[in-house]
Amino acid sequence: GHYACITAGACEDKALRTLFVRIQVLDVSVVNPLLMSLFEAYHDKALSRDDFISILRTTESYLFRRTVCDAATNSLNQFFSSVIARLATVRDDGGNIREAFEAILLGEEGTARRMPDDAEFERALKTRDCYAFKRRFYLLTTLENSYHTKDPLDFSGGKFSIEHIMPQNALNSPAWRTMLGDDCERVYDELINTLGNLTLTAYNPELSDAPFEVKKAHLKGGFNKDYLMLSQALHHTNVWNEATIRNRAEQLAKRALEVWPCPKL
Repeated sequence: GHYACITAGACEDKALRTLFVRIQVLDVSVVNPLLMSLFEAYHDKALSRDDFISILRTTESYLFRRTVCDAATNSLNQFFSSVIARLATVRDDGGNIREAFEAILLGEEGTARRMPDDAEFERALKTRDCYAFKRRFYLLTTLENSYHTKDPLDFSGGKFSIEHIMPQNALNSPAWRTMLGDDCERVYDELINTLGNLTLTAYNPELSDAPFEVKKAHLKGGFNKDYLMLSQALHHTNVWNEATIRNRAEQLAKRALEVWPCPKL
């Protein structure tokens, strides 16, 4: 029963089901025995619902931060087994399971099992190739839905796709080369697939490789009328260049620190 809740969306509690689904999307199956152990503690009332939700959020943050920072996963199987055993001891001694779990993760600083801190996570988000990133859709949709906590948007139907604001063929366009400036080739190479240049749209073919002002004003999916919070910054700018791309990356990375927080003891 616990396994069905964790892996198949069978949990009746909506908040728990949402977190289980998000953790499963990350596709780190070695965490499932730990989740089952925690679910058992929750079922036996050794763990409150609030603490269980907090632990699941911390687990999601731990797994996603490591994925963004390209931390190796080959040591996690044994690590999670050791966490199960250590938390069982805490439970038997009547200790606080949530605090112990957070302390265990933070205690791995400097090892292959570390939880990347805010500085490492933020730096990776702003600089890595997010378009080639296997969890790019999860990254953008989870960021978007962090603004819609009471009524999250459904991105499961295949309607939305990743949109390059500065298009992938920008260097073939005189208008885009002019907007990007004299150093357009460097700007393109450094920023084309970074977080600051990516958003979500249901109108990818319509926007295509058009100049920025055309993308903004387009009747279908134009950024000026886009209701997604990810694209809000585009409403108020008429220039899309290195400065605005880096500024948007900065804002989204700051938001990510809130969505995937690091516990503090």
